[in-house]
Amino acid sequence: MLDKVTLDVVIHIQAFLSPLDILLSLRQTCKRLYHATHIRTVWLEAARRTCVQNFVFLPSFPIGRMSQSELEHLATSPERYRAILARGAEEDCLEPYVRRTLVPRRVDHCTHKFLELMLIPGGRYLFALAKTAVYLWDLGTNANKMILPRPLAVKAFEETVNDDVFCAGATPIGSKVLFLLGYSVENGVKHVAYEVDPCATSPQIEEIGSLTRNHSDVRVGTIYDGRLAFWSDEGSEVGLWHLRSGTTITWDVPKIQEMIFVEDSATCCCDDRIDVFNLKKLLSPTSKPVTEHFPELTPVLSHPRTIDVVQRMFRWYTQDPHLMFFDTLDLSTDKKTFSRFRLQPSPPGDANLPSFVPVFIESIDLTSEIWKARLDRSCTNLKLLEEDVCFAWTKGEYEQLGVHMGRSSPADRPSFATRLLSDGEETEVEEPQTDANEDNVEDIPDFDFCPASGRLALLTDDFEITILDYLMPPTC
Repeated sequence: MLDKVTLDVVIHIQAFLSPLDILLSLRQTCKRLYHATHIRTVWLEAARRTCVQNFVFLPSFPIGRMSQSELEHLATSPERYRAILARGAEEDCLEPYVRRTLVPRRVDHCTHKFLELMLIPGGRYLFALAKTAVYLWDLGTNANKMILPRPLAVKAFEETVNDDVFCAGATPIGSKVLFLLGYSVENGVKHVAYEVDPCATSPQIEEIGSLTRNHSDVRVGTIYDGRLAFWSDEGSEVGLWHLRSGTTITWDVPKIQEMIFVEDSATCCCDDRIDVFNLKKLLSPTSKPVTEHFPELTPVLSHPRTIDVVQRMFRWYTQDPHLMFFDTLDLSTDKKTFSRFRLQPSPPGDANLPSFVPVFIESIDLTSEIWKARLDRSCTNLKLLEEDVCFAWTKGEYEQLGVHMGRSSPADRPSFATRLLSDGEETEVEEPQTDANEDNVEDIPDFDFCPASGRLALLTDDFEITILDYLMPPTC
């Protein structure tokens, strides 16, 4: 039937098909549809749609200048990588298409070992954090090309950075990267916001603001619309910091563990409940730095729930509330199960509710090994791959890396794939070092994983980073 409709209708229909369906099904139907699937506008739209669905940092790819082959590769990468992970035996190691080694030049003055790696979604740009500096590299979009040893940008610090305070997101207009770092100061924590345009001719990491709070346990979370969520269990306080104006608003929330902020909605996960606050009347724009505290603010929704652990969905924060998830865990039960929540639009007709509220989706049963990785944080934050939630995790005394993948919806589909990505014979992950004064609590292993591009970055030596690509690059 499609071979009889007009070309503009066929082009429109392709906007509703997955890129692999266009490539593997429609293209092989008949000669007329074969030619219709080679129209450039079809793949421009498919590539943009894929980037949005997997919250890829759009400037990573010069979509308007990419060849047809490159567009098809970009649009189909998440689906192809998902298929690779889902097939084969779980005990078999998935070998990468290519391994590349990034050895920074010593003239870049990195005198401390790298502590943490962070791949910006899309896999092209990589942050490497050391105690006294942060480095930004361009890994490129083609796995067949060599990685330049010099970083795009370096920012040195006078203070020693806390490696457990590192999150990032795109700026509100989406053209730059915004990231946060934390420093311990007397009687508190100082958080500094930085901004960088990795696509600039000479990228510069610039400080755009700082926030100091007088509690030693202040944590930061969601970056949304130029605002940063922060909280302190010690101070029973949560708040929002507007990065540009310096305005902060705070209110009281006892036993707070985590806050997720989108639009006018603040979801606070506490020890014994989940509270939802409507902030619509508090977010008035201002150009001057103002600090306000609202002790009388009460939740519009409160759901009793025992919570011992909260795991946020991302360390890279999307501007799309529909892609925000978080997991909670109750350690008082014997079941190795996480409860997954997703932010969804509030039902119409209730003016008291904010724009988005958390909704329980499913319970996820995990194996003992993966359960341990999730608890001791020897894994990446949760990530989206098409309709699946996945994370990379360490296995076998840090000599192996795996990826665990499970459906985010619907609720009746169980976790279905766990694959090893590397083994100790070829790539040995550096074991995290523990501080003798920290009760042997393990730090996050130095690796990160971008499922949208099938790329893994891991620290294999103090000053050496290995990049593993699991998808064959485009031919031209």
